[in-house]
Amino acid sequence: METRCNLSLRPSCIGTPHGILWHKDRAVLGLLKKEKKKKPTKTKESTQHNQEEASEEPEQRFYRCRACQNPIAQIGDELSVGDIPIETMQINPHGYVHEIFTVRTAFGVIVTGNPVPADSWFPGYMWRYCLCGKCTAHLGWAYQPYNGHSIVFFGLRNASIKTD
Repeated sequence: METRCNLSLRPSCIGTPHGILWHKDRAVLGLLKKEKKKKPTKTKESTQHNQEEASEEPEQRFYRCRACQNPIAQIGDELSVGDIPIETMQINPHGYVHEIFTVRTAFGVIVTGNPVPADSWFPGYMWRYCLCGKCTAHLGWAYQPYNGHSIVFFGLRNASIKTD
């Protein structure tokens, strides 16, 4: 839910130290098929061992579009950018307050518009709109460095996202 704020103040980027952001390319989850393993002959020991292995594997949990439940990002893929924490409240030039969090990668999204350097909440980065690929709801923004062409992180709106 967007909130309108009557403050005329905008966050300042002056004097903010720039951290180095390392981006690790990742495969899009859900598009890779797991290889089927041959079933071993079941014994009491092997059944017990397989149950222990299954309980050790963490269940994948996702951030999802609040409107259509489309998976958007994996929980655990959050990152802080420079000295800005993962979760933050930002005010846009029109006075709307956005509670956002940042993640390395997002999938099932549409990134649209030309990169905009003005009014970025993250110094050194330009933004573009990030929409749900299924229902086109506004999810947040994709960010890329001024001197680069690839997106390095996403700022997702809490109001547009829900968790598993």
